[in-house]
Amino acid sequence: MFSGRGKKILKKLMGLNDTVHRTALAFALGIFIGLSPLLGLQTLLALFIAFAFKLNRAAVLVGTLVNNPWTIPLIYPAEFLLGASLLGSPGHALSGLKWGSFLSLSVLEQIKSILLPLFVGYIPLAAGIALGTYFITFRLIFSYRQKASLSESSTQHPGGGHPL
Repeated sequence: MFSGRGKKILKKLMGLNDTVHRTALAFALGIFIGLSPLLGLQTLLALFIAFAFKLNRAAVLVGTLVNNPWTIPLIYPAEFLLGASLLGSPGHALSGLKWGSFLSLSVLEQIKSILLPLFVGYIPLAAGIALGTYFITFRLIFSYRQKASLSESSTQHPGGGHPL
């Protein structure tokens, strides 16, 4: 399922000394940050939050990788349409933009017509995805650590049980 390098990163994330909750939380927070419209600032924001709350930096940063060239065409339109819907504006608001006038003073109004729905849609969409990611990641890490613990105890005691 994963390549050699991906498997190594996954094992490192699964075997952290941090609690399952904190590791899953760090990854989900990375997902939340990665889905933000702050393109180019997600990594800095993720590192700042990871340091501020003493979260695992690797887990947070890996979560931000949800935003990449293959997912941007799916993420931003979904956030924009959700935000436009929540604001009560038409989902086809982009068609009303005057692309040739971006050099005029109306540029701020036009940017606002894009960014406001984008940010309004980002919050509930990213929160829902991050919350789902937390529970899935929690379960995966918990299961991985449980299996690792069982295999470790069976190698220490060849009979598979306790030494007594």
